[in-house]
Amino acid sequence: MTLFIIFGIDSKTKAKPVGHHHCPACQAERTFTELRRSRWFSLFFIPIIPLGSSSLGRVQCTTCGSEYNEEAVT
Repeated sequence: MTLFIIFGIDSKTKAKPVGHHHCPACQAERTFTELRRSRWFSLFFIPIIPLGSSSLGRVQCTTCGSEYNEEAVT
């Protein structure tokens, strides 16, 4: 009898609202979200245990989807 266990580390990117800033692409005041990455231990491709999250240092315009460094839009 053979038993296979599939495990690994998965990462997911989520957007957290941070406020309104001037978007260089839209040329207007827009809502931005902070992009954050969270890492998970997964078993059989199902995320089981969170291993932490961190900021990517990027923000994204919710209107046009353009991404910028945090310093570029403040």
